[in-house]
Amino acid sequence: MVSRNDPGAYRDLLSLDEVDRALTTLNLSYPEIRLARGDQPPKSADYTFPDGRIDLLAVTKLFANGVTIVLDQMQRRLPAFGALCRDLESELGIAFQTNIYLTPPDAGGFKVHYDTHDVFVLQIAGSKGWELFESQIELPVSGQYHDLLSVEPSKVTHRFTVHAGDFAYIPRGIYHQARASGELSLHVTLGAMVRTWCEFMLEAISELSLRDVAFRHALPVGIGTGQFDRAQAEKEFHSLLRRLAERIDFEGTARSFSKEFVRTHDGALRDQLVQVAALKDLSGESIVVARSGAVRVVERVADKLIVFHLNTAIEFPAHVEKSLSAALSGAPMRVAEMGGELDLAGKIALARRLIEEGLLLKIDGDETMRRHSRRSA
Repeated sequence: MVSRNDPGAYRDLLSLDEVDRALTTLNLSYPEIRLARGDQPPKSADYTFPDGRIDLLAVTKLFANGVTIVLDQMQRRLPAFGALCRDLESELGIAFQTNIYLTPPDAGGFKVHYDTHDVFVLQIAGSKGWELFESQIELPVSGQYHDLLSVEPSKVTHRFTVHAGDFAYIPRGIYHQARASGELSLHVTLGAMVRTWCEFMLEAISELSLRDVAFRHALPVGIGTGQFDRAQAEKEFHSLLRRLAERIDFEGTARSFSKEFVRTHDGALRDQLVQVAALKDLSGESIVVARSGAVRVVERVADKLIVFHLNTAIEFPAHVEKSLSAALSGAPMRVAEMGGELDLAGKIALARRLIEEGLLLKIDGDETMRRHSRRSA
C-alpha cells in the first residue's frame, strides 16, 4: 500500500458528485450497476425493471440499508477513466478495466474472495479496512474462480486501512475482503488483464499447426475409450514436443499478440470529426502532436512501413521513417519541423494522413504546445 497523505490526490479522476451523475443521467442498466452485500447480495430483480433498466429509488434505498453500489466497466462510460486506461495500456501493453465501489459506512461489499486479474485500489473518499489471506492457489487464470474450486482462504497475512488519496495493489489469487470505516467509502479498482505464457504457447502451437501437418494428424483410434496403443501414442507425443521446440515461431507469435492487442484496443477518437473538417487549413506552421493513449505497432516490410492502429493497417513508403517517428514521438511540433528527408509538401501530406487515421492531433497556439511539452516531459 502507498499512503499519500493527500485526500485530494484523485480529485481529477472521480468525485461523489460524478458518481451521482453517472447513476442518475447515464441511463445505466444491469449489470453495469450491481449491488453487493457479503454473502447475501440483493437479487437483480430487487433493483431493476423487467427490461433491465435500473430502478434508481430501489438502489438508493438498498444503499441506505448497507448495500454496496458497484459500477462496472466505467472506462466505457466516464471519459477520465477511459483516458486513464488508454494511457496505461499504451505504456504497458496490458488491457485495463475500471470498476467503482460506493460503500455505506460500516459496511462491506463482497465476502472473502480472490480475483483472476491484478487489482490496483484507488481510494477516492472515506476509508476502508482491508484483510489479505493466505491463498492455496497461485496466479489463477481467467475462469479459475474461487467459488468453483475446493480451496479456502487460510490465515490473515495483512491488515491495513486505505484512506482517501491512498493506493493499494492486490495480486490475482490473493484472498481479500474490505469493509468501510465509519464514513461512506468510494474507491476505484483498476484491473490489469494480463496475458500468460500458457496463452502465448497455445497461440504459438496453433500457428505452427497451420505450417506443419504433423500437428494436424488425428489422435489414435480408441483414445476416447482408453483402448489404444499407449506406448506408441506417448512416443509420437514426445516426438511432436521436440518438433515444437525446433519449429515454434517466437517472433511471429509475439507480433501476433501485439497486433491483436492493437486491434482490440478501445482507442480514443474524441474530436476526430473536428480534426478532419479542419484539414484544409493544415500548413507547415500548424502544430501537431500524437494522440495520447493511442496504441500502435510499426513494422518495416521490404520498402514499406506498416502502422497497425485500431483495426487498420496503414502503409507508408520507407523513406518517411524519420518524419513518421518524429510525428508519433509524443512531442508537439510544427509540421515543418517534423524532421526527416521529406520536403514541406511531403510533411504536410504525412501529417494530413496521420490526422485522418486518428494518430495525430492538430492543436492551437504556442501555450498549448508548451502544456503538451510539459506533459510529455
